[in-house]
Formats: sequence, C-alpha cells, structure tokens
Amino acid sequence: MVDGLVVALLVACGLAALVLGVEGARGREPVVGHLWVVGALEALLVVAAAVAVVGLVQGGQIQGSTGVFLAYLVGTLLVLPITVLWGLGEPSRWTLVALAVAALVVGVLVLRLQQIWVGA
Repeated sequence: MVDGLVVALLVACGLAALVLGVEGARGREPVVGHLWVVGALEALLVVAAAVAVVGLVQGGQIQGSTGVFLAYLVGTLLVLPITVLWGLGEPSRWTLVALAVAALVVGVLVLRLQQIWVGA
C-alpha cells in the first residue's frame, strides 16, 4: 500500500473519530453532516482498497496469507456502513459514539493492512 495513502487514512480516521466523539459527548443526535464525515472516510477507504487490489494484481508482495490481507481489506470497507445501519435504526447520541469507535477500529485495521503489506 502507498505510504501517503495510509497516512491520509489514519489522519482521516482520527479526525472523524474526534468530530463524531465530541458531537456524541455533547449529546447530539446524528444529522446529515455526520453522515457526510462517515461517507468521506468510506470513499477514501474505497480508493485505498482499489489501490491495494491493483497492487496485488500487479505482483505486490505481502507477508503471510493473501486471504488474510483481503479479509482485513473487506473488513475495513464494512465496519462503517454496518455501524451506520445499526446506529440509524435507533438514532441517539450513542450512534455518534459508536461511529467514533468504528472510525478508530478502521484506523487499526488500516495499520494492520500496512503491516501485512510491508511484512512487519
């Protein structure tokens, strides 16, 4: 994976977690603006997934199983949409807190993807 893209993803995950967590702590319920934050992060994840798949197809080397790498990749793409669907079923301030935690989880998954890619 491209180092610059990984850094951008980690910064985006951190900022999204901060914004959503603060809004949840303030007792706000989710609004369209919050969904835009999550959508922007998900769009960046889709770009990163496409870059990773193209890299694999072009012969990129990973440490360990390709299946594990792809499972992490799919997981990064599913965490946020599943959390949004779950949270919007009964919107409350806890929806934003759950989304903040999901953004942090995505950041950890991205770090793990980078470790597998470079073989750390």
